[in-house]
Amino acid sequence: MTRRAHRDLPFVDRIEGNVAIVLIDGQERQLPTSSLPAGAREGCVLTADLTAFDENATRAARERVAALRTRAGNADDGSDFSL
Repeated sequence: MTRRAHRDLPFVDRIEGNVAIVLIDGQERQLPTSSLPAGAREGCVLTADLTAFDENATRAARERVAALRTRAGNADDGSDFSL
C-alpha cells in the first residue's frame, strides 16, 4: 500500500466521550465509539469498510507524524520571534 493510499483510509482523529471523530475522504464524521472495531483508538487507521483497524497503515502514519515532529523540533532554534 502506498503512502497516498494510507491517507485515503478512514482515520480516528479523536474521541470525545462516546463519539469518535473519524476522517473519511477528508471529511469529519461522528460515529459512536461502539461502532469502532475492537482495539481502535485515537490515531488508528481503519479499513475502508470500518470493520477493522489497519495495523500497518497505523504504524506508518505514526512514523510519519514522529518524523514531522522531529523535523519541526529541529527547525526551532529556541529564540524569540516577532510578528
